[in-house]
Amino acid sequence: MRFRLGQDLWRLEGACTRALAHDSPHYATVKSILKSGADRQPLEGSAAEQVYSLHRFLHSAASLFAPIQPELLH
Repeated sequence: MRFRLGQDLWRLEGACTRALAHDSPHYATVKSILKSGADRQPLEGSAAEQVYSLHRFLHSAASLFAPIQPELLH
């Protein structure tokens, strides 16, 4: 795909956000969203906020590197 600075980059950002909301971060998904113009439509509900609040990992980085508690070593 070819993009111009300005509006096209905002469209790409919107398409990527929508693809992530549908848990499909693939080139084909983003391309079809751009082709259909769905990137110009607002996401239903607060799906955009949910995309960035989802935990992609079982444990957070903070919990993985937290200090070891002595009572757990027994």
